[in-house]
Amino acid sequence: LTKANEYFDKKEYTHANSLYGELLPIMKSTRNYEMLYYKYSYTYYHLKDYVQASYMFKNFTEIFPASKNAEECEFMSAYCLFKYAPKQSLDQTNSVKALEALQGYVNKYPNSTRITEANSYIDLSKKKLELKQADAAKLYYNINYFKAAYTAYKSVLRNYPESPNSDLYQFMLV
Repeated sequence: LTKANEYFDKKEYTHANSLYGELLPIMKSTRNYEMLYYKYSYTYYHLKDYVQASYMFKNFTEIFPASKNAEECEFMSAYCLFKYAPKQSLDQTNSVKALEALQGYVNKYPNSTRITEANSYIDLSKKKLELKQADAAKLYYNINYFKAAYTAYKSVLRNYPESPNSDLYQFMLV
């Protein structure tokens, strides 16, 4: 554990991760288990394995709901999903999951110091989803499928009525 913490402090996350992984089942009922799990979760984050990091942070909040780090880990779980979400031209399933997790965090911790940051990630996720939908509508228009384009633009307007691009979407309907 001392060596793993030493690697963690030196930012050698690959070595720390493997040692923490080996220690996890051994240290399960000890007083060091919470901090070990916390640092183990962060090693995945620093290694840019956002799926595993999100999973570990979420598990931390379930295993240690009364921990002083529970709120941070819930935010980090949602943030890792946000980081894992692909660019707008790809499938946005993970963006939807990130949006739901971030909104859940905002609802659960309305007085958190991270609310502004979480809301900005929510806005970015919504923007990405809007642009994905608008790009699909534009594609229909470009290939002369005007009925499909009309329906798609109408859907974009219905889903994002306060978008700064709503004038464009209305113009495209006409």
